[in-house]
Amino acid sequence: MNLFPRRCAALFLEILLLVISPTLLLAETATFDGFSEGSIGYEFTDGGITFFDLDNGISAIGNAFIIEQADETLSGPFFSPPNGLTAVGYSPGPTGGYGAVKELFMTTGADADSASIEVFAMGTSSSVNTITLEAIKDGAVVDSDSILVSDFVDGHVTLAVAGTVFDTLRLFSSPRSQTMVFDNVTINPIAIDTCECDLTQDGVCDMLDWQLFGQDWGRTDCLGSADVCECDLTQNGVCDMLDWQLFGQDWGRTDCP
Repeated sequence: MNLFPRRCAALFLEILLLVISPTLLLAETATFDGFSEGSIGYEFTDGGITFFDLDNGISAIGNAFIIEQADETLSGPFFSPPNGLTAVGYSPGPTGGYGAVKELFMTTGADADSASIEVFAMGTSSSVNTITLEAIKDGAVVDSDSILVSDFVDGHVTLAVAGTVFDTLRLFSSPRSQTMVFDNVTINPIAIDTCECDLTQDGVCDMLDWQLFGQDWGRTDCLGSADVCECDLTQNGVCDMLDWQLFGQDWGRTDCP
């Protein structure tokens, strides 16, 4: 007979009275530093962000993304050595090269409410270009940030959007391609108000979830086990008080997503 509910009821009620801070979601950040220099293909993912649909604006050259080592050329707080992202081609070794970019898209695959990207550009004859970062939700532009290349400070600008919900980012140069390198792309996901206690996934946190939670209480071998521990909500391999606190956070809710 499972005595978990009777033995732990009093302690569980105490936990329900605790003020538990909400879980903070970490931003997804792409630094491109985990890749080797060179072509990385037409679509890739770094730091939880997928980059796709590149257009370099040069019809004779394929639209593959390029990882560019640039730690001898770029420095400062806005560049994380050694790599950045560009297009068309690269300069082997630590001396960075700027490739032509007309347009590219980025997404985490989920809704977000803010984002930023570090853009480095050469002040060439293309300095009349405008570089724009657009936030897009369901195909419609909901926010944007833009600047003339001639207004870059020391060849760099941070483009950012915030305060609105979007699912995709578009970065583009107008009216023509611009030689650029990108780094430190950050997208902040929107927190989903989930119920960790809804183990049965029926939309409510009730005694069915309580019984399921208690079945493996106290186990320390959850990681890698074929016998799943439903109570290991923190996924650290054990069913302990951290899981209990998380379970109690939304106990009694009937509106779980």
